Amino acid sequence: VQDLKNKGYSGDINLNFILKGNPDNFFTDLKIQSEKLVLSGFPVDNLDIDIQANNHEMNIGQFYLEYEQNPLLVNGFMVYSPLNYNMSVLAKDFNLEFLGLNQDVKQANGIANIDILFTNTETKGKVMLDNFFFITKDGKTDVNNINADISVVDRKLNINRLDGGYNGGTFSIDGDLDVPAIPEDFMKTKRLELGKFEVNATLNNVGLRYGEDIDFALTGDLVFTENNLYGTLNVDSGEIRAIPDFNGNTKTVSEAEQAKINQEKTIIEGVVEEVVDKILKQYTVDINIQTSRNLKINIPSVSLAKNIKGQVLGESRILYEEGEMSILGNYSVRNGSFVLNGNNFSLDTAEIRFTNENENLSSMNPFVVLEASTNIDGERIEIGMNGYLNSSEVSLKSSSGLSREQVLSLLAFNTRTGNSENGETDDEDVSTDSANAAILGTLVDNALNELIFSSVTGKIGETFGLTNLSINTDFKNGT
Repeated sequence: VQDLKNKGYSGDINLNFILKGNPDNFFTDLKIQSEKLVLSGFPVDNLDIDIQANNHEMNIGQFYLEYEQNPLLVNGFMVYSPLNYNMSVLAKDFNLEFLGLNQDVKQANGIANIDILFTNTETKGKVMLDNFFFITKDGKTDVNNINADISVVDRKLNINRLDGGYNGGTFSIDGDLDVPAIPEDFMKTKRLELGKFEVNATLNNVGLRYGEDIDFALTGDLVFTENNLYGTLNVDSGEIRAIPDFNGNTKTVSEAEQAKINQEKTIIEGVVEEVVDKILKQYTVDINIQTSRNLKINIPSVSLAKNIKGQVLGESRILYEEGEMSILGNYSVRNGSFVLNGNNFSLDTAEIRFTNENENLSSMNPFVVLEASTNIDGERIEIGMNGYLNSSEVSLKSSSGLSREQVLSLLAFNTRTGNSENGETDDEDVSTDSANAAILGTLVDNALNELIFSSVTGKIGETFGLTNLSINTDFKNGT
């Protein structure tokens, strides 16, 4: 109790709680009343909760409280099978500062007015938000000055206004959608049935983050319907600091495990799953994406390569239909550089061109142009590629025409081998050359796959699902 007081909880409550039966046949009754209560520093008046439930239905006789003299009231019932429900939510000039109860929230405020009735035959009411702010302590979410006017008539939700600031930019959304229906198996799956909708979104320098390693800001327009997503987006700025894992992990679970997952799943998670499934199974996506010089590569290290830098530019059209994705467009890395085995490379040219819209991700074979160079012991060394990825060859050249083995030796050890004064190479030199080739073959394999193509295909292609692009170099055999 003392610990709760130290955390800002205080007040007197009257509590009555009953629970009897087993998971398949139970009854519970919860009643809580308090005239004045402080929850993590937030004063709540006239709290009155009266809820009963069993394995067939739930009844909310009343969930009532006042915050800063503004009321919030929820009441109604839900019968699980056959599904029947009647719920109402009423809030007048309700201060949303209470969202700051979450320990991860730095600031939350704004005013909400809600008056909605949900039944299995109709939904009606409205939701109003005024100057809503929500800022997390980690700085990843900064929502500010959100204003909304949403009405519900005849099971149709109309977004008359929804706009404000998000992570350094602004957005506006309008449109309408069917109020999601609650299916018979909702308590088991937590998934709602989505109806028809058409939502228009305009973004202006809206900041987003992928994982911990990619930040970017988007400007553009999107149209989102029950069957299509299309529009144009421009990457105004961004930074790529590491190569994240875009593949994700898939795991097969048993029926019992899936039942447990569904039981623990929140309603929000269920709604998100339904939207994602709908997109994957029946969506058509057609989005044009452009990048500018302000999208930076700044990666401290990838395997053997260090201090990877550059600017990503380009444009592409992303197509998705019947579960298959394809890409048309070009991307390049400009002003690129990296350090490999202590050698400073300039990435003179790095381009990837997606030219065939009939190729899906599993069969994609983009055209790659690559030129990287460095100077070692007064010798200019160049690594190059020009051709379709699946059939391309890596070239190695030097300014004075050194052999391939000598170039590899310079890259690996900063020394030249196989370079006798009479033009002949003895058996020991041949053995050394072979060993050097084998060592550096592995070195450059890693560098090209994880560095150069990570900069182009890994950073651009993998973002859209290109996870299987790689090349193999066999320097000993000259390929």
